[in-house]
Amino acid sequence: MKLFDSELQYLTELYLKLNAELASLEDAPDAETGGELPDAVLRNCDLLARIQQMNLRLAQLVREWQSFRPQVDPAARARTEKAAAAAGSQAKELVELCARRVGALHERREYLARSLQELGRGALYLDSIRPVKGNYPKFIDSVG
Repeated sequence: MKLFDSELQYLTELYLKLNAELASLEDAPDAETGGELPDAVLRNCDLLARIQQMNLRLAQLVREWQSFRPQVDPAARARTEKAAAAAGSQAKELVELCARRVGALHERREYLARSLQELGRGALYLDSIRPVKGNYPKFIDSVG
């Protein structure tokens, strides 16, 4: 029984820690000013891998709990279910935070695509006004 409680508390603490780390990126600038959000996501790829591992572990604990639950006394069952609910709510909060990050990354990507299109149009304009290579004014020397 202690195993379920301690595992669930540990997962809840990890979810809280990851929420705090990802929430620190919440104050990232908007799409027009900088690319700090993509850089932060790339720097924290290990966090995303840990989230996946934690979700797998939580699912495994839930399966084990379902088979072990009838054998547990009501007080311990209530404690474990409370810890499971806390871990589940932290996991949902983390999923929502990741969804907001994905939205911000899509906005940034769209902004960069629009900027790239504008640069392409500017390059086409510059190519169109560049003089032809041999079309320079010719001066005739009449002093000779």
